[in-house]
Amino acid sequence: MFQLRLNVIARSNCAVTTRCVKRINFVRGDASKAATTTQEQHKQSSDVWASEHLQHILQHFDAPIRFAAGYGSGVLKQDGYGLNPNVKPPMVDLIFGVTHPEHWHSLNLRQNPSHYSFVSALGAKSVTALQEKWGASMYFNPDVLIGEQRIKYGVISMKHLIQDLNEWNNFYVAGRFQKPIRILRGDSRVKLSNDENLANAVRVALLLLPPQFSEYQLYTTIVGLSYLGDFRMIFGENPKKVENIVNAQVGYLRVLYKPVLKDLCDHFVAGIESVSAGEEVQALDVQKVVFSQNMDAKLRGALLFELPKTVRDKVLAAFHKKSRMDTVVSALDLSQKAAASDSIQSMVKQAIAETVRGPALTQSIKGLITAGPTKSFRYIGEKLSKR
Repeated sequence: MFQLRLNVIARSNCAVTTRCVKRINFVRGDASKAATTTQEQHKQSSDVWASEHLQHILQHFDAPIRFAAGYGSGVLKQDGYGLNPNVKPPMVDLIFGVTHPEHWHSLNLRQNPSHYSFVSALGAKSVTALQEKWGASMYFNPDVLIGEQRIKYGVISMKHLIQDLNEWNNFYVAGRFQKPIRILRGDSRVKLSNDENLANAVRVALLLLPPQFSEYQLYTTIVGLSYLGDFRMIFGENPKKVENIVNAQVGYLRVLYKPVLKDLCDHFVAGIESVSAGEEVQALDVQKVVFSQNMDAKLRGALLFELPKTVRDKVLAAFHKKSRMDTVVSALDLSQKAAASDSIQSMVKQAIAETVRGPALTQSIKGLITAGPTKSFRYIGEKLSKR
């Protein structure tokens, strides 16, 4: 029998945030330990193969890539893929962080001109201008064949990548990095910025969730943030995309957010059920894990106040307009009042949707240009086939 006991010791201090210490003890029988070890070795072997395969793709590019990550269903499993033999396997989605975009495109245009649409005829300077000034400051080349692997890669400057993780100015990279990704080439600045990005994702989730919620609800709330306001959820994406990601990647999500929950413990674990022997973490397992969060006004106000300014200011502006306050108060006091409001969930969702909507739409329109008509219609067709 496999049993996971999660004990939480909370301690409060004079600050508006709380800290906690969590102690996790795993109790397994010898047989279940052997079964678990076998499955873990199989998973590790699969992960190693995937990483080596993706590293091989990176080696195809001569232009310097400072940071690289793989994401999406072609990199990490999602429910619903691979079940329909008439649907092509998903492309491998990659993000390349580069230091000097114009120099990068200049080199890549010489090496891989076929990756680009008719825009390439305008030269690296125009390609870079299209990348930097429209949409989410990314330039995507989709449906590129490297060996036998179809990939889509997006190029973004390191400056804009880190800025979005810290400030959520368009929530394009930040939203993707709140889900499990596979880091292929790391960067310390990106790591630090994404740590804060993950913490902010938990802060938002706590503001959206009720006093008691399951671990599964926490992950579905976080994964769903980047799809708020995204028109593709109506037109192009699988409507069950959030559940498909969480159901298949719940183990990765637990590993990703466990350190955040330890450091940002404004909630307490009320209880946890045992899970089946020798099995990896499944969606059913985390549905049994129940959290109870502290609804103290000061703590919830701190959650809102510590969010990126882009989202926080939109929430506070909506609350100020709704409450018709005449008095001038500090941002922290206003955050506490807004967080205690009955409409805090709707205001937070609206703020994130407004942040996502514009960049998602303009980036998609830009994609029609950067991909060209043939690749664009093929890509749209594959998206619609997943619905």
